[in-house]
Formats: sequence, C-alpha cells, structure tokens
Amino acid sequence: MKNGQTETVTSDEMTLMSDEDVYLFNEGSHFHLYRKFGAHPVIRNGMAGTSFSVWAPDAEQVSVIGAFNDWKKGAHPLCRREKSGIWEGFLPGVVKGTLYKFLTVTRWKKPIPSPSLMRFRPRRPRLCGTWTIRGAMRRGWQAGTHAMR
Repeated sequence: MKNGQTETVTSDEMTLMSDEDVYLFNEGSHFHLYRKFGAHPVIRNGMAGTSFSVWAPDAEQVSVIGAFNDWKKGAHPLCRREKSGIWEGFLPGVVKGTLYKFLTVTRWKKPIPSPSLMRFRPRRPRLCGTWTIRGAMRRGWQAGTHAMR
C-alpha cells in the first residue's frame, strides 16, 4: 500500500491471460475474449480483487481509474504484456459493481479515458464484473441498434 492506495499487482499468477490466449489473440482466432478483457472479480493468492485487461497497442501507459481511487490519473497503472498491445493488472479490494474506466496515455502524452466515450469523467463508467455478451446484445436490439459493431 502506498499513500493509502492499493498497488496494481502484475505477475504471471495474477493474469487471466495464458500464453495460448495471447497467441490466439495475436492470430485473430480467440473467440472468448470477453472472458479475458475488461474487469473480472477474482481471488488470487487469497486476495479478493479484480483483474483488469485491455488492448491498447499504441499506448505508452494505461491505468485504471475509478471510484476506488477518486478517478486519479495514473494511480493504478497496468503492465504491458509482451508485444501484444495487451495491458493487464490485478487490484486487490476492488469488488464487483465498482465504477471504473481505463485511462490510456498515447505517445502524444494525451490521456484518453476508455476510447469508446472520450470523456475524462464519463457519464456512464463501467461496472466491474457486470458485462455479458447476452446483456449487451439484448440492450442493443432493444434500442434498435446492434451493440456488436
């Protein structure tokens, strides 16, 4: 713990991505990425927390911001996984239902929170561990648009 904040933990045993997952992702044939990317509540080494993972190939730095760190930029940086463009980490104490966003810093040093919304404090941040394909498609079809564009 640093300055009252929990640190982002990254190691081979803290990741949801195996070497085979990275290989299939790079090959373009991984069909269950929704199980790997995003935020997934897990227990690692007896610690309850959330595993975060995002693909940001051109990023210089990626961190997780949210209600748990008062949306502070760079408070919980993620680590790059080899040359795949995948950034990941584990945050102990972050539980299901916690609001979060990924903050991506590009080579131009401009922070971009979750590329889909382009706002620093978006109106609708994501909830840890609540996203499903079925739910996303249902919401998209109900709204008259296909959610999987």
